[in-house]
Amino acid sequence: MIGDVQAFQYSVSLAAPLAEAGYLVTFGVVPTQPETGYGYIACGEALEGGHHLAAFIEKPNAQRAAELVESGDYLWNSGMFLLRASSYLDQLQRLQPDMLAACEAAVSAAHRDLDFLRLGEAAFLSCPADSIDYAVMEHCEHAAVVPWPLNGVISVVSMRFGQPSNLTLQAMPPKVIRGSPTHRIRWCLPNIAWSRHWACRIWLSWRHRIACW
Repeated sequence: MIGDVQAFQYSVSLAAPLAEAGYLVTFGVVPTQPETGYGYIACGEALEGGHHLAAFIEKPNAQRAAELVESGDYLWNSGMFLLRASSYLDQLQRLQPDMLAACEAAVSAAHRDLDFLRLGEAAFLSCPADSIDYAVMEHCEHAAVVPWPLNGVISVVSMRFGQPSNLTLQAMPPKVIRGSPTHRIRWCLPNIAWSRHWACRIWLSWRHRIACW
């Protein structure tokens, strides 16, 4: 859930030029304390607005988490990305050609079913299973991470178990949308349409043709 929309917008404004330049950008939440419930991102060489992405770190134990936060070189892994679709497909072709071939075959074998597009099942099931973190981002020379201040985030755990059933979200004054945290929530940022569900986050910038998930 986006808490401080302006903080998020600022992070997006830093990430967008990198994405336009061909970088695959992920957002790293600035940690405020050692946390064993999150994975971490190692920041590499500085870029305008962010850093080269050096590595992903799996959820650490308490001692390791304290070391990562103390170093100042690591961010919490938000699992969110901003990138040009063409840039991602180019990197997928270079790094995971079998994955791309399976996806293309699944789309080629797709058929319409009322309002649904049913992908080719056999081709889809043949696709290698891996996350974007390890399949692409860790091996990509043009992967970047942009910091996102914690005050722009509401913990998913507190959102699911501790938040009130009704939320009031303000993305662009005076537009306010209310809903349940377990339901799909949609609102608009400048040039960005945002749609969120527990398992899926998708941004589309129609003007700049940038996709993020």
